[in-house]
Amino acid sequence: MQEQNQKPKKKPPLTDYAKYSGMGLQMAATIGLGVWGGTKLDAYFQPKFPVFTLILSLLSIAGAIYWAVKDLFKKK
Repeated sequence: MQEQNQKPKKKPPLTDYAKYSGMGLQMAATIGLGVWGGTKLDAYFQPKFPVFTLILSLLSIAGAIYWAVKDLFKKK
């Protein structure tokens, strides 16, 4: 009976800050790796237009946004 009357434990206030700053760093790393990979492929294949940089940067942005939204709406 006593377990039902107990208040839920509060999270430390810095937990959310750490979670969201980590999410931002993960997004930046994902986008950075996509752009870096695209520039390397463009330098190797030497197309007239930087196609690989464009495609990989857009895919990495879409992936980073997907992971961020998925993490934000994760049920606790």
